[in-house]
Amino acid sequence: MLRQRLIWQLFPAFLLIALTALVAAALFITQAVRSHLLTQFEQDLAARALLLAPQFDDHLASGDYTEVNALCGLLDAATEAHIMVYRMDGSIAGDSRSDEGGASTQALPPEVLTAKNGTDMAFSERENRREGQTMLYTAYPIMRDGAMLGVVRVGQSLAPISRAVQAMYFWLLIGGTLVAAGVAVVSWRVSHRIIHPIEQMKQGAIRFASGKLDMPVALPEAQEMAELAEAMNTMARQLDDRIRTAVEQRNEQEAILSSMVEGVVAVNRQQHIFSMNRAATRLFEVDPERVQGKSIHFAIRNSRLIEIIGETLKSGGPVSAEIQLHKEREVLLQAHAAGLKNAAGEPIGVVVVLNDVTDLRRLERIRSDFVANVSHELKTPITSIKGFVETMLDGSVDNPEDTRRFLGIVAKQADRLHTIIEDLLTLSRIEREEEVGESYLSEGAVRPVLEGAVQICGAAADSKDIRVAISCADTLRARINAPLLEQGLINLIDNAIKYSDAGGEVQVSAEERNDDVRIRVSDRGCGIPGEHLPRLFERFYRVDKARSRAAGGTGLGLAIVKHIAHTHGGRITVESRPGEGSTFTMHLPKPKSAGPELRIING
Repeated sequence: MLRQRLIWQLFPAFLLIALTALVAAALFITQAVRSHLLTQFEQDLAARALLLAPQFDDHLASGDYTEVNALCGLLDAATEAHIMVYRMDGSIAGDSRSDEGGASTQALPPEVLTAKNGTDMAFSERENRREGQTMLYTAYPIMRDGAMLGVVRVGQSLAPISRAVQAMYFWLLIGGTLVAAGVAVVSWRVSHRIIHPIEQMKQGAIRFASGKLDMPVALPEAQEMAELAEAMNTMARQLDDRIRTAVEQRNEQEAILSSMVEGVVAVNRQQHIFSMNRAATRLFEVDPERVQGKSIHFAIRNSRLIEIIGETLKSGGPVSAEIQLHKEREVLLQAHAAGLKNAAGEPIGVVVVLNDVTDLRRLERIRSDFVANVSHELKTPITSIKGFVETMLDGSVDNPEDTRRFLGIVAKQADRLHTIIEDLLTLSRIEREEEVGESYLSEGAVRPVLEGAVQICGAAADSKDIRVAISCADTLRARINAPLLEQGLINLIDNAIKYSDAGGEVQVSAEERNDDVRIRVSDRGCGIPGEHLPRLFERFYRVDKARSRAAGGTGLGLAIVKHIAHTHGGRITVESRPGEGSTFTMHLPKPKSAGPELRIING
């Protein structure tokens, strides 16, 4: 549909109304003026007829029609009126503009008949073909001594009235043209005054639609327009408040979803994704912008997740299940799905919350293994002690040699049990200090700590003829807790001695790198297969259980070393190859500046 601007609808309408009124007024005025002139003309014509009637009574009474006709000519020249005299028989006694005096006529004009019948004076307007102009006629009876002798008929041309009306038309046309021009200008101005506020409100509506709600519409002078503009401004303020509230709520929601460690995926009833937080995109390794609005079947190709969403859409109730993701490492997710409903309570989709329980399951497994290992480690010496005690109670006590041998075994197992308990207590103490922040670090020299640890392990090294070499600058300093660090190094050096061949060598070195201080303990022993390295620092984890127990190990030494490194704000790493030996490295933070004692809280 073709649309026109409002001004081209209002302006022609105003102009047409004004011109129609102008034409109607012109027609009314001309008709009124013509009617007024005609009335005056009739009055003048009637007065002439009254004055002329007495001029013909003597001649009609004497029958001198020639004189009547001559008198009509004279009076016509004096009055410029067409004068005719009719006898009672209807014949023409005289005609000022014809020489046919005494002629008869078959049909008398209506004004003559009216005068002959003695009724009121009548007027008649008709075309005179002989003269080629419109004439106005009237008639009046000629009376003498109460008797009607004839009728005088007076006619006069209406040309003066026509000329006056035509002149009026001319001036009305000129005046109407000027008035029409003025009306056009006024109509244009009025239309523009109506359209301009509407244009302003249109521009304001466009600004509001584009989001510029802080630019109100100017108030026009017209009350109705001003009320409409004020209503638009009020609407804009309310929309701005609502949009700001909605944006704040959306930003808060996005901030909450983005900050959640749990993954959140929301889909509609067609299983198209309409919301997905950062945690979920990291878990499924997808681009959030590319999956927005896409079907979950194509965006996230995980059959178990799709099954959970389908079950939730079907049942409407919450569904919980575990999902496995096969990435660089296996990830286990706990999925909780629930139906989404709108304000009217109608289902609109499903939201799934995903918790990464990989570490939790690993810790549960480690805890289970720890309990089993503790039970097993404690059970072995206790069972051995109980067995030999029962043997002695059964009679072996009477044999001094067996009793001494059995008591030696019991003492050895009791020492083993004591060592396990001591290591557990040490590990527990270090963990407690690490958790509550009771470990204190101060800047000190590293070499004395290395020398103290080597000295304590000297007896074990001498028993296997193993040389322990130290490589450390006297000036090397670090933020350390000397007793704890020494205990960790003792565990590392002791392990290196245990798993090195007789006559070998153990290297203990320390150096400062760009980002940390590194203390290494290296041996040339049997080495550790690569599959054992990730779990090497777990409690009671053993690479070779039989050899470890034979060497007197409890399986807790490396776990203690790991926690000691964490207490210092560092970490422990290992490099090893079977048959080539192992290197354990403690990475400690470099001292930033000399200062007082530093308390480490929560590792």
